[in-house]
Amino acid sequence: PDGPWVDEPRAAYAEWLAFGPLDSRRDAYAALRRMLSQRRIVGGRRLMPGREPMVSFTARAPWELDGLVRWRRGLGHWTFRPYGLAVQRETLAALGARAVRYVSPAELRKLSRDERRFAQRHAPPQTDWSTEAEWRMLGDFTFGQLPREALRVLAPLPEEAVALAEEFGLVAEALCGY
Repeated sequence: PDGPWVDEPRAAYAEWLAFGPLDSRRDAYAALRRMLSQRRIVGGRRLMPGREPMVSFTARAPWELDGLVRWRRGLGHWTFRPYGLAVQRETLAALGARAVRYVSPAELRKLSRDERRFAQRHAPPQTDWSTEAEWRMLGDFTFGQLPREALRVLAPLPEEAVALAEEFGLVAEALCGY
């Protein structure tokens, strides 16, 4: 993030800025390492219906994301970074994650609060997020108790994948050519 972590108080972030180690990083690799060490992905409220904390996933394969990577000027960040945690779809569904429905603005207004959590405004060409094939989970995604084979750590470089696999005891894969 360009700012505090999702669950970090602004005062703690300011302290890190002022007094944190000069060699510490706040990039995509550091974010993934933080998720792996906490064994969870913290649900974010930004741009979520009702500002409820949710975790978003994509059903797209890593090699399909290259064409979707672009700078989102309005959001101030890239759509995707070459780091991630792949989770079996059945595992996500069992934990309450659901595929997002892309609906018209008129249909969106008719949805209940629960249905709205798993819906996204679809009004092409101005608003079209459907290529992301998003899934959402309400709250945090905690994966410490999941079987090792249900998860796969993704990194762009083989040496990063090896380092992450060794440090966290998970299966890791390099996305060479991402």
